[in-house]
Amino acid sequence: MPIVETSPDPAGTAEDVPLGASLLGMADVASAWGRSRAALVLRAAGEAMLSERRQPMPTLHRLAYVSRATAASRAEAEDHLADILAVARRHNEEVGLTGALLHSRRWFAQVLEGEPGALEVLYARIARDPRHRDVTLLALHPAARRAFPGWSMLHAGQAPERLMRRAMAALGDKAACSAVLRDLMATLRLRAA
Repeated sequence: MPIVETSPDPAGTAEDVPLGASLLGMADVASAWGRSRAALVLRAAGEAMLSERRQPMPTLHRLAYVSRATAASRAEAEDHLADILAVARRHNEEVGLTGALLHSRRWFAQVLEGEPGALEVLYARIARDPRHRDVTLLALHPAARRAFPGWSMLHAGQAPERLMRRAMAALGDKAACSAVLRDLMATLRLRAA
């Protein structure tokens, strides 16, 4: 499972961007490198995709992120959770997304599945949501099948403190992110059963 780079080396070149990277991944690169590099990255990725005559990206993708909750109290955290779940369940069903959410007063961890464009739009909205901060993408990759097919948004309970700390510490380390993602998916699947 490829992990989307979220903190590229500013000294890198367009060749460092993986071919077929999503617009979300390219936007992360662009925002880290600045405007002049953004044009280079987007142009190089587009030219490479055209020159290779790549097949269209698979329709089903999986996105995973972690973030820090901003609730000041347990009551506020419960209000945030209730509102997020109500909106997510309605919206995700409308646009064909499924997923699962872990939440605590301190953390969010979420896995979403669906069409890449819908995932990118939702992730952009999530990143702007004031109910959490330090929204960090763990992965965005093709998926063979949905892990949460019957859930527009499953609330899978409390976010395990140890897993969330590992997730935040793993950022920038592909192997550590992959291990965290595996553990996150195992936790969610177990709780969904």
